[in-house]
Amino acid sequence: AKANERKQGWLGYYWAPTAILGTYAMVKLDAGVPYDDKAFKSCNTKADCAQPARTDWAKSEVLTVITDRFKKAGGPAVDT
Repeated sequence: AKANERKQGWLGYYWAPTAILGTYAMVKLDAGVPYDDKAFKSCNTKADCAQPARTDWAKSEVLTVITDRFKKAGGPAVDT
């Protein structure tokens, strides 16, 4: 938040979707390579990986769960 207020750059990893990503303008950095499931699972996720490979992050399915009460209340959060 302070970097945004100061108009300073910020570099980090953030899981989406979250309120933070809805609040601040963020840009996904291009890894320059597609996701490689084999490289990711065979070496990159192991602490002693001798030759980690460049790979983008995997895409994950995101599910949103709300209560009936929240849904019936309506509003912008339910409309999206």
